[in-house]
Amino acid sequence: MTGRALLADEQGDPLKDFAVSGDMGISFDHVETNALPGSAIQPGASWTLTNTLAGISITNLCVVRADSGTILLQLKSDSLSAPLLQVSPLGEGKIAYLATEDSERLTRMVMDTLAGPRPSKIRRPKSR
Repeated sequence: MTGRALLADEQGDPLKDFAVSGDMGISFDHVETNALPGSAIQPGASWTLTNTLAGISITNLCVVRADSGTILLQLKSDSLSAPLLQVSPLGEGKIAYLATEDSERLTRMVMDTLAGPRPSKIRRPKSR
């Protein structure tokens, strides 16, 4: 799950909290936009890819409160400290929440880290 996913009901009307907040282990607080000057992504204890976080820019962030689960990445600035990546157990698996959709690189890195590398990669054909 990413960003504002599940903040609307079946008719598209806004909800005050995520539709599955209890399953995700987080509660919606607010959205920070245009943002976070001087912020830094800080890894939790179990995140090993610290050097890959450099240069990732985040403008829009769904600020959430962590009720349970594990915070793998956190965004910190002078005025804010908020979970960026939260993982909670769900049934026999896990559910992950990434609080932004701003960075394709960050999204891909999170997916590869949590689920393992994709089974195939597509490349452009070589020029002749």
